[in-house]
Amino acid sequence: MYRGFQNNRRVAVIAVLFALTGCGAAATPADGGSSSTAKQVPAIEPRLENALLACSELPEPAYVSAASDGVTVGDRGASLTLDGHGEDDLPGVGLTTDQIGCVASELRVTDAVVAQMDSTTAMQGRQNATWDGFEASWTYHPDNGLDLIITDTRYTPPS
Repeated sequence: MYRGFQNNRRVAVIAVLFALTGCGAAATPADGGSSSTAKQVPAIEPRLENALLACSELPEPAYVSAASDGVTVGDRGASLTLDGHGEDDLPGVGLTTDQIGCVASELRVTDAVVAQMDSTTAMQGRQNATWDGFEASWTYHPDNGLDLIITDTRYTPPS
């Protein structure tokens, strides 16, 4: 099924993301309209932190610029950085594919974004995508793993 992919680690990352987000990933607005015409309503709850709480296997997140074991929450809950495990990382450093997949599932990453991540190579540099009020950018290299930054553009942190 994944013939043509040269790196098993990348395939594993994307396969987990695809498997976890393939069902119901393309959410439709509650009013039944298309997502492109739906009114963007500011998020009241911190969707990124809620996704972390739903994924019980994640290490305790660091906030702002503190070092972590692969999870950093920034901008008072409006951004999230996930550092995937790479071949050059020590054992236990960085997130597993299951951990990244859990967050992706909770945030309902679309099939289109998963396909973009799936086709990212180390030579392409930073890639970007958006879905449902989220902006994501990522890099992938076998040595460093999948490194993903997600911003919730709808969330306004409390003052």
